[in-house]
Amino acid sequence: MITPSKSTPLEKSIIYKMTYIISQDFDVISLSELYKKTKKHFSDIDEFIYSIDVLYIIDAINFDTEKGTITKC
Repeated sequence: MITPSKSTPLEKSIIYKMTYIISQDFDVISLSELYKKTKKHFSDIDEFIYSIDVLYIIDAINFDTEKGTITKC
């Protein structure tokens, strides 16, 4: 479900769902707080984590593992 296909519509793909994260108004936020704000858009926490991974890979966010915070780039 990461990318849209014949069986996965765009709205159910991770590529689309990560827009819910990046559209949030924050500079620095904890991972748990971000999940609380966006969880209604994800069917489970795996989709949320996949979205965070993709955003990190494309340099849209930075993740501080010591503090557990996310920063927009």
